Amino acid sequence: MSVRAIGCSALVTLVIVTATISAYPQGAPKQQTIPSRAPLLLHLTRSECPVRLGGVFLWGLGNQADPLFNSAKNAEQLSSGNRDWIAANCDVTALPSVCLTAKVYPWIVAKYPAFTGLLYLYASCLYSTQHFGSAGVWDASMTPDVLHNSAGEEVPFPGKNGHWMDFGSGSWARYWKKAAEEQCAKYDAQGVVAAELPVNNTFVTPPQQYARFDERADATARWLETAHDPAHTLLIPAALDFERPADSATLPPTIIEPQLQGTLWDAYFPLIDGAWLEGFARPYWSGEPIGSHQWEIQMEAMDRYGEAGQVFVAMAAYSNTTQLEDDLASYLLVVHHQGRAVFQPMPLSIKGHPDAGYSLAVLRQQVLEYPGYFNVPLGRPIQVRHMVPDGRLNVWVRKFQHGVVYFNSDDRGTLSVNLGSAMRRMNGSLARRVTLPPMGGVVLLYSQNSITHD
Repeated sequence: MSVRAIGCSALVTLVIVTATISAYPQGAPKQQTIPSRAPLLLHLTRSECPVRLGGVFLWGLGNQADPLFNSAKNAEQLSSGNRDWIAANCDVTALPSVCLTAKVYPWIVAKYPAFTGLLYLYASCLYSTQHFGSAGVWDASMTPDVLHNSAGEEVPFPGKNGHWMDFGSGSWARYWKKAAEEQCAKYDAQGVVAAELPVNNTFVTPPQQYARFDERADATARWLETAHDPAHTLLIPAALDFERPADSATLPPTIIEPQLQGTLWDAYFPLIDGAWLEGFARPYWSGEPIGSHQWEIQMEAMDRYGEAGQVFVAMAAYSNTTQLEDDLASYLLVVHHQGRAVFQPMPLSIKGHPDAGYSLAVLRQQVLEYPGYFNVPLGRPIQVRHMVPDGRLNVWVRKFQHGVVYFNSDDRGTLSVNLGSAMRRMNGSLARRVTLPPMGGVVLLYSQNSITHD
Protein backbone atom coordinates (compact mmCIF):
# COMPACT_ATOMS: atom_id res chain seq x y z
CA MET A 1 0.00 0.00 0.00
CA SER A 2 1.37 3.42 -0.93
CA VAL A 3 0.37 6.79 0.42
CA ARG A 4 -0.06 9.70 -1.96
CA ALA A 5 -0.69 13.29 -0.91
CA ILE A 6 -2.92 15.39 -3.14
CA GLY A 7 -4.68 18.71 -3.21
CA CYS A 8 -2.09 20.91 -1.48
CA SER A 9 0.81 21.38 -3.84
CA ALA A 10 -0.51 23.80 -6.43
CA LEU A 11 -2.58 26.20 -4.35
CA VAL A 12 -0.01 28.05 -2.28
CA THR A 13 -0.08 31.86 -2.46
CA LEU A 14 2.10 34.37 -0.67
CA VAL A 15 0.95 37.60 0.94
CA ILE A 16 3.86 39.95 1.66
CA VAL A 17 3.44 41.90 4.89
CA THR A 18 6.84 43.58 5.06
CA ALA A 19 9.59 42.89 2.60
CA THR A 20 13.26 43.45 1.91
CA ILE A 21 15.16 42.75 -1.30
CA SER A 22 16.82 39.37 -1.35
CA ALA A 23 20.61 39.34 -1.69
CA TYR A 24 20.68 35.66 -2.51
CA PRO A 25 20.37 33.94 -5.88
CA GLN A 26 17.34 31.88 -6.74
CA GLY A 27 17.59 28.24 -5.82
CA ALA A 28 18.91 26.08 -8.63
CA PRO A 29 18.58 22.35 -9.28
CA LYS A 30 21.50 20.30 -8.10
CA GLN A 31 23.86 19.35 -10.92
CA GLN A 32 26.52 17.60 -8.93
CA THR A 33 26.78 14.96 -6.24
CA ILE A 34 29.82 15.04 -4.00
CA PRO A 35 31.04 11.44 -3.63
CA SER A 36 31.11 10.04 -0.13
CA ARG A 37 34.41 8.96 1.39
CA ALA A 38 32.43 7.11 4.08
CA PRO A 39 29.61 5.06 2.50
CA LEU A 40 26.49 4.83 4.64
CA LEU A 41 24.43 1.69 5.19
CA LEU A 42 20.81 2.52 4.44
CA HIS A 43 18.87 0.13 6.64
CA LEU A 44 15.42 1.69 6.76
CA THR A 45 14.36 0.26 10.10
CA ARG A 46 13.21 3.57 11.59
CA SER A 47 9.77 5.06 11.15
CA GLU A 48 9.23 7.46 8.25
CA CYS A 49 10.49 10.34 10.35
CA PRO A 50 13.18 12.52 8.73
CA VAL A 51 14.22 14.13 12.04
CA ARG A 52 17.24 12.02 12.88
CA LEU A 53 18.42 12.40 16.47
CA GLY A 54 21.90 12.27 17.94
CA GLY A 55 24.77 14.44 19.09
CA VAL A 56 27.46 14.91 21.71
CA PHE A 57 26.46 13.75 25.20
CA LEU A 58 28.50 14.16 28.39
CA TRP A 59 25.80 14.23 31.09
CA GLY A 60 22.86 12.08 32.13
CA LEU A 61 24.27 8.85 30.73
CA GLY A 62 23.76 6.57 33.72
CA ASN A 63 21.10 5.90 36.33
CA GLN A 64 21.48 9.07 38.39
CA ALA A 65 18.18 10.85 39.08
CA ASP A 66 19.69 14.23 38.22
CA PRO A 67 19.54 14.61 34.40
CA LEU A 68 22.47 17.06 34.58
CA PHE A 69 24.76 14.72 36.45
CA ASN A 70 28.22 15.01 34.89
CA SER A 71 28.71 11.44 33.70
CA ALA A 72 31.95 12.23 31.88
CA LYS A 73 33.65 13.84 34.86
CA ASN A 74 32.57 11.02 37.18
CA ALA A 75 33.22 8.18 34.72
CA GLU A 76 29.62 7.05 35.08
CA GLN A 77 28.87 4.11 32.81
CA LEU A 78 26.17 4.34 30.17
CA SER A 79 23.15 2.52 31.57
CA SER A 80 21.60 -0.40 29.72
CA GLY A 81 18.37 1.60 29.45
CA ASN A 82 20.14 4.51 27.79
CA ARG A 83 22.05 2.13 25.54
CA ASP A 84 18.77 0.60 24.40
CA TRP A 85 17.21 4.03 23.88
CA ILE A 86 20.15 5.16 21.73
CA ALA A 87 19.82 2.05 19.57
CA ALA A 88 16.11 2.75 19.07
CA ASN A 89 16.27 6.52 18.52
CA CYS A 90 19.71 7.85 17.55
CA ASP A 91 21.74 7.67 14.35
CA VAL A 92 24.94 9.27 15.70
CA THR A 93 26.31 9.74 19.22
CA ALA A 94 29.65 10.95 20.53
CA LEU A 95 30.31 9.78 24.08
CA PRO A 96 33.35 9.92 26.38
CA SER A 97 35.24 6.63 26.45
CA VAL A 98 35.22 6.58 30.27
CA CYS A 99 31.45 6.03 30.09
CA LEU A 100 31.68 3.07 27.73
CA THR A 101 32.74 -0.54 27.68
CA ALA A 102 34.09 -2.28 24.61
CA LYS A 103 30.73 -4.00 24.08
CA VAL A 104 28.42 -0.96 23.94
CA TYR A 105 28.87 0.31 20.39
CA PRO A 106 28.96 -3.18 18.80
CA TRP A 107 25.70 -4.00 20.63
CA ILE A 108 24.03 -0.83 19.27
CA VAL A 109 25.28 -1.48 15.73
CA ALA A 110 23.92 -5.03 15.90
CA LYS A 111 20.52 -3.56 16.70
CA TYR A 112 20.75 -0.71 14.16
CA PRO A 113 23.48 -1.18 11.50
CA ALA A 114 23.27 2.42 10.26
CA PHE A 115 24.38 3.74 13.67
CA THR A 116 27.61 5.78 13.88
CA GLY A 117 29.36 5.62 17.27
CA LEU A 118 31.97 8.27 18.05
CA LEU A 119 34.25 9.19 20.95
CA TYR A 120 34.66 12.68 22.43
CA LEU A 121 38.23 13.98 22.65
CA TYR A 122 39.98 17.32 23.07
CA ALA A 123 42.04 18.40 20.08
CA SER A 124 44.36 20.94 21.69
CA CYS A 125 45.07 19.84 25.27
CA LEU A 126 46.41 16.83 27.12
CA TYR A 127 46.19 15.88 30.80
CA SER A 128 48.90 14.31 32.93
CA THR A 129 46.24 12.23 34.72
CA GLN A 130 43.30 10.24 33.43
CA HIS A 131 40.66 12.62 32.04
CA PHE A 132 37.56 11.89 29.97
CA GLY A 133 38.56 14.24 27.12
CA SER A 134 42.28 13.54 27.02
CA ALA A 135 43.60 11.54 24.07
CA GLY A 136 46.34 10.11 26.27
CA VAL A 137 48.45 10.95 29.30
CA TRP A 138 50.96 13.78 29.21
CA ASP A 139 54.50 13.25 30.47
CA ALA A 140 57.67 15.32 30.55
CA SER A 141 58.85 13.99 27.21
CA MET A 142 56.08 16.03 25.56
CA THR A 143 57.36 19.35 26.91
CA PRO A 144 58.61 20.49 23.46
CA ASP A 145 55.06 20.11 22.11
CA VAL A 146 53.26 22.25 24.68
CA LEU A 147 52.09 25.72 23.73
CA HIS A 148 54.73 28.36 24.57
CA ASN A 149 54.53 32.13 24.56
CA SER A 150 57.10 34.43 22.96
CA ALA A 151 59.23 34.25 26.12
CA GLY A 152 59.44 30.47 25.85
CA GLU A 153 57.14 29.89 28.83
CA GLU A 154 54.32 27.37 28.81
CA VAL A 155 50.93 29.00 28.29
CA PRO A 156 48.98 28.53 31.56
CA PHE A 157 46.19 25.97 31.61
CA PRO A 158 42.99 26.93 33.49
CA GLY A 159 42.54 23.59 35.29
CA LYS A 160 44.65 21.08 37.15
CA ASN A 161 46.98 18.64 35.40
CA GLY A 162 46.29 19.98 31.92
CA HIS A 163 48.59 21.32 29.21
CA TRP A 164 47.81 23.30 26.08
CA MET A 165 49.49 21.62 23.14
CA ASP A 166 51.13 23.55 20.30
CA PHE A 167 48.62 24.21 17.51
CA GLY A 168 51.21 23.80 14.80
CA SER A 169 53.19 20.89 16.19
CA GLY A 170 53.30 17.99 13.77
CA SER A 171 54.45 15.59 16.48
CA TRP A 172 51.44 16.54 18.65
CA ALA A 173 49.08 15.92 15.71
CA ARG A 174 50.71 12.54 15.05
CA TYR A 175 50.45 11.61 18.74
CA TRP A 176 46.77 12.60 18.80
CA LYS A 177 46.04 10.63 15.63
CA LYS A 178 47.65 7.46 17.00
CA ALA A 179 45.93 7.83 20.39
CA ALA A 180 42.53 8.44 18.75
CA GLU A 181 42.92 5.38 16.56
CA GLU A 182 43.83 3.24 19.57
CA GLN A 183 40.81 4.43 21.54
CA CYS A 184 38.48 3.88 18.60
CA ALA A 185 39.83 0.35 18.15
CA LYS A 186 39.39 -0.38 21.86
CA TYR A 187 35.75 0.74 21.95
CA ASP A 188 34.84 -0.18 18.37
CA ALA A 189 34.00 3.44 17.60
CA GLN A 190 33.97 4.67 14.02
CA GLY A 191 35.59 8.00 14.77
CA VAL A 192 36.15 10.96 17.04
CA VAL A 193 34.48 14.30 17.68
CA ALA A 194 37.38 16.71 18.17
CA ALA A 195 36.48 19.46 20.66
CA GLU A 196 38.40 22.71 21.20
CA LEU A 197 39.90 22.80 17.75
CA PRO A 198 42.72 25.37 17.65
CA VAL A 199 40.80 27.68 15.31
CA ASN A 200 37.85 28.01 17.68
CA ASN A 201 39.26 27.27 21.14
CA THR A 202 37.86 30.03 23.35
CA PHE A 203 39.53 28.74 26.52
CA VAL A 204 43.07 29.85 25.71
CA THR A 205 44.54 33.26 24.90
CA PRO A 206 46.58 32.64 21.74
CA PRO A 207 50.29 33.37 22.06
CA GLN A 208 52.07 35.78 19.76
CA GLN A 209 52.72 33.29 16.96
CA TYR A 210 48.98 32.55 16.70
CA ALA A 211 47.59 35.96 17.58
CA ARG A 212 45.81 36.43 14.23
CA PHE A 213 42.86 34.32 13.17
CA ASP A 214 44.43 33.39 9.84
CA GLU A 215 47.48 32.05 11.69
CA ARG A 216 45.28 29.84 13.86
CA ALA A 217 43.29 28.76 10.80
CA ASP A 218 46.47 27.74 8.96
CA ALA A 219 47.74 25.87 12.02
CA THR A 220 44.37 24.09 12.26
CA ALA A 221 44.63 23.05 8.60
CA ARG A 222 48.07 21.55 9.21
CA TRP A 223 46.82 19.76 12.33
CA LEU A 224 43.81 18.34 10.47
CA GLU A 225 45.90 17.23 7.53
CA THR A 226 48.22 15.29 9.82
CA ALA A 227 45.54 13.90 12.16
CA HIS A 228 43.10 12.89 9.43
CA ASP A 229 43.06 9.19 8.52
CA PRO A 230 39.57 8.23 7.28
CA ALA A 231 40.66 4.69 6.50
CA HIS A 232 40.92 4.06 10.25
CA THR A 233 39.13 6.85 12.15
CA LEU A 234 36.54 9.42 11.14
CA LEU A 235 37.54 12.93 12.25
CA ILE A 236 34.58 15.18 13.15
CA PRO A 237 35.81 18.59 14.39
CA ALA A 238 33.96 21.33 16.19
CA ALA A 239 32.98 23.70 13.36
CA LEU A 240 32.64 27.07 15.07
CA ASP A 241 33.99 29.93 12.90
CA PHE A 242 34.09 27.76 9.79
CA GLU A 243 32.07 30.42 7.99
CA ARG A 244 35.01 32.82 8.21
CA PRO A 245 37.21 33.45 5.15
CA ALA A 246 40.00 31.03 4.36
CA ASP A 247 43.44 32.43 3.64
CA SER A 248 44.06 29.91 0.86
CA ALA A 249 42.50 28.46 -2.26
CA THR A 250 39.36 26.38 -1.72
CA LEU A 251 37.36 23.89 -3.76
CA PRO A 252 36.35 24.77 -7.35
CA PRO A 253 33.23 26.96 -7.50
CA THR A 254 29.86 25.23 -7.94
CA ILE A 255 26.29 26.46 -8.22
CA ILE A 256 25.33 24.15 -5.39
CA GLU A 257 27.01 25.96 -2.50
CA PRO A 258 27.85 29.51 -3.63
CA GLN A 259 28.14 30.86 -0.08
CA LEU A 260 30.76 28.29 0.94
CA GLN A 261 33.29 29.51 -1.58
CA GLY A 262 36.35 30.98 0.09
CA THR A 263 35.34 29.90 3.61
CA LEU A 264 36.93 27.43 6.01
CA TRP A 265 34.05 25.06 5.24
CA ASP A 266 35.60 24.71 1.79
CA ALA A 267 39.22 24.75 2.89
CA TYR A 268 38.75 22.04 5.53
CA PHE A 269 36.32 19.80 3.62
CA PRO A 270 39.02 17.48 2.18
CA LEU A 271 40.61 17.19 5.64
CA ILE A 272 37.63 16.06 7.73
CA ASP A 273 34.78 13.54 7.72
CA GLY A 274 31.97 15.74 8.96
CA ALA A 275 31.31 18.55 11.39
CA TRP A 276 29.90 19.23 14.84
CA LEU A 277 28.10 22.59 14.66
CA GLU A 278 27.19 23.79 18.14
CA GLY A 279 25.60 27.02 16.88
CA PHE A 280 23.19 25.65 14.27
CA ALA A 281 20.28 28.04 13.49
CA ARG A 282 20.00 29.33 17.09
CA PRO A 283 23.11 29.05 19.33
CA TYR A 284 22.48 28.05 22.92
CA TRP A 285 24.86 30.71 24.24
CA SER A 286 22.76 33.56 22.77
CA GLY A 287 19.28 32.11 22.35
CA GLU A 288 18.85 34.28 19.23
CA PRO A 289 18.57 33.12 15.62
CA ILE A 290 21.60 33.64 13.43
CA GLY A 291 21.46 36.10 10.53
CA SER A 292 20.41 35.31 6.99
CA HIS A 293 23.91 35.14 5.53
CA GLN A 294 25.28 32.79 8.20
CA TRP A 295 22.11 30.70 7.99
CA GLU A 296 22.60 30.15 4.26
CA ILE A 297 26.21 29.10 4.83
CA GLN A 298 25.07 26.56 7.42
CA MET A 299 22.38 25.20 5.10
CA GLU A 300 24.86 24.70 2.28
CA ALA A 301 27.40 23.11 4.62
CA MET A 302 24.90 20.64 6.10
CA ASP A 303 23.58 19.83 2.63
CA ARG A 304 27.09 19.12 1.37
CA TYR A 305 28.10 16.89 4.27
CA GLY A 306 24.76 15.09 4.40
CA GLU A 307 24.79 14.37 0.68
CA ALA A 308 28.32 13.03 0.99
CA GLY A 309 27.19 10.60 3.70
CA GLN A 310 29.31 12.35 6.30
CA VAL A 311 28.52 13.19 9.91
CA PHE A 312 26.86 16.51 10.67
CA VAL A 313 25.64 17.28 14.20
CA ALA A 314 23.22 20.23 14.12
CA MET A 315 22.94 21.52 17.69
CA ALA A 316 20.10 24.08 17.96
CA ALA A 317 18.57 25.91 20.93
CA TYR A 318 14.99 26.91 21.69
CA SER A 319 12.93 28.40 24.51
CA ASN A 320 9.50 27.30 23.28
CA THR A 321 7.87 25.14 20.63
CA THR A 322 7.73 28.02 18.12
CA GLN A 323 11.50 28.30 18.21
CA LEU A 324 11.84 24.50 18.13
CA GLU A 325 9.75 24.42 14.96
CA ASP A 326 11.95 27.14 13.44
CA ASP A 327 15.06 25.06 14.19
CA LEU A 328 13.54 21.86 12.83
CA ALA A 329 12.34 23.62 9.67
CA SER A 330 15.92 24.72 8.97
CA TYR A 331 17.18 21.20 9.58
CA LEU A 332 14.50 19.57 7.43
CA LEU A 333 15.26 21.80 4.45
CA VAL A 334 18.60 20.05 3.93
CA VAL A 335 18.54 16.74 5.80
CA HIS A 336 19.16 13.60 3.77
CA HIS A 337 16.93 10.67 4.67
CA GLN A 338 18.55 8.11 6.95
CA GLY A 339 21.86 9.92 6.78
CA ARG A 340 24.45 10.90 9.34
CA ALA A 341 23.12 14.47 9.65
CA VAL A 342 21.45 14.54 13.07
CA PHE A 343 19.58 17.09 15.15
CA GLN A 344 20.60 17.70 18.78
CA PRO A 345 18.04 19.78 20.72
CA MET A 346 19.36 22.35 23.19
CA PRO A 347 16.36 23.39 25.32
CA LEU A 348 16.82 26.69 27.15
CA SER A 349 13.93 26.05 29.53
CA ILE A 350 16.12 24.37 32.15
CA LYS A 351 16.94 27.38 34.33
CA GLY A 352 20.61 28.23 34.55
CA HIS A 353 21.65 25.53 32.10
CA PRO A 354 21.65 26.76 28.48
CA ASP A 355 23.86 23.79 27.63
CA ALA A 356 21.50 21.19 29.14
CA GLY A 357 21.19 19.54 25.75
CA TYR A 358 24.53 17.84 26.37
CA SER A 359 22.54 15.50 28.63
CA LEU A 360 21.17 12.31 27.12
CA ALA A 361 18.53 12.28 29.85
CA VAL A 362 17.37 15.73 28.73
CA LEU A 363 17.14 14.53 25.12
CA ARG A 364 14.95 11.64 26.22
CA GLN A 365 12.73 14.01 28.20
CA GLN A 366 12.34 16.38 25.23
CA VAL A 367 11.40 13.58 22.84
CA LEU A 368 8.83 12.33 25.34
CA GLU A 369 7.39 15.81 25.88
CA TYR A 370 7.25 16.85 22.20
CA PRO A 371 6.62 13.70 20.15
CA GLY A 372 4.82 15.63 17.40
CA TYR A 373 8.01 17.58 16.72
CA PHE A 374 10.74 14.96 16.93
CA ASN A 375 8.64 12.15 15.42
CA VAL A 376 6.86 14.14 12.71
CA PRO A 377 5.91 11.59 9.99
CA LEU A 378 6.83 13.61 6.91
CA GLY A 379 8.22 10.61 5.07
CA ARG A 380 10.96 10.96 2.49
CA PRO A 381 11.84 14.28 0.88
CA ILE A 382 10.70 14.39 -2.74
CA GLN A 383 12.63 17.51 -3.77
CA VAL A 384 15.57 19.66 -2.74
CA ARG A 385 14.97 23.00 -1.07
CA HIS A 386 14.23 25.88 -3.42
CA MET A 387 12.96 29.43 -3.22
CA VAL A 388 9.30 30.14 -3.83
CA PRO A 389 8.61 31.78 -7.20
CA ASP A 390 7.83 35.18 -5.66
CA GLY A 391 11.50 35.74 -4.91
CA ARG A 392 11.11 39.05 -3.05
CA LEU A 393 12.01 37.40 0.24
CA ASN A 394 14.41 34.59 1.08
CA VAL A 395 11.59 32.06 1.44
CA TRP A 396 12.50 28.43 0.98
CA VAL A 397 10.27 25.39 0.51
CA ARG A 398 10.81 21.64 0.43
CA LYS A 399 8.17 18.99 -0.12
CA PHE A 400 8.06 15.59 1.53
CA GLN A 401 5.85 12.58 0.89
CA HIS A 402 3.37 13.62 3.55
CA GLY A 403 3.96 17.34 4.02
CA VAL A 404 5.93 20.45 3.28
CA VAL A 405 8.44 22.74 5.04
CA TYR A 406 8.70 26.52 4.64
CA PHE A 407 11.39 28.81 6.01
CA ASN A 408 11.70 32.59 5.77
CA SER A 409 15.42 33.31 5.97
CA ASP A 410 14.94 37.04 5.55
CA ASP A 411 16.20 39.14 8.47
CA ARG A 412 13.30 41.63 8.42
CA GLY A 413 10.49 40.58 6.10
CA THR A 414 7.34 38.77 7.29
CA LEU A 415 4.97 36.84 5.06
CA SER A 416 1.78 34.83 5.22
CA VAL A 417 1.26 31.55 3.41
CA ASN A 418 -2.28 30.67 2.32
CA LEU A 419 -2.61 26.90 2.05
CA GLY A 420 -4.80 25.25 -0.56
CA SER A 421 -6.47 23.11 2.10
CA ALA A 422 -6.14 22.59 5.83
CA MET A 423 -2.78 21.22 6.93
CA ARG A 424 -1.69 19.90 10.29
CA ARG A 425 0.90 21.74 12.38
CA MET A 426 3.49 19.98 14.53
CA ASN A 427 1.43 20.80 17.62
CA GLY A 428 -1.54 18.90 16.16
CA SER A 429 -3.66 21.91 15.18
CA LEU A 430 -5.09 22.46 11.69
CA ALA A 431 -4.25 25.58 9.70
CA ARG A 432 -5.24 27.07 6.35
CA ARG A 433 -2.89 30.03 6.71
CA VAL A 434 0.46 30.44 8.48
CA THR A 435 2.63 33.47 9.12
CA LEU A 436 6.40 33.30 8.89
CA PRO A 437 8.32 35.96 10.84
CA PRO A 438 11.93 36.81 10.00
CA MET A 439 14.13 33.71 10.37
CA GLY A 440 11.02 31.64 11.06
CA GLY A 441 9.80 28.35 9.68
CA VAL A 442 6.85 25.99 9.66
CA VAL A 443 6.48 22.22 9.21
CA LEU A 444 3.14 21.11 7.79
CA LEU A 445 1.54 17.70 7.30
CA TYR A 446 -1.19 17.03 4.80
CA SER A 447 -4.40 16.55 6.74
CA GLN A 448 -6.22 13.22 6.67
CA ASN A 449 -8.63 14.57 4.06
CA SER A 450 -5.71 15.33 1.75
CA ILE A 451 -4.28 11.82 1.76
CA THR A 452 -5.47 8.98 -0.42
CA HIS A 453 -4.45 5.35 -0.15
CA ASP A 454 -3.80 3.30 -3.30
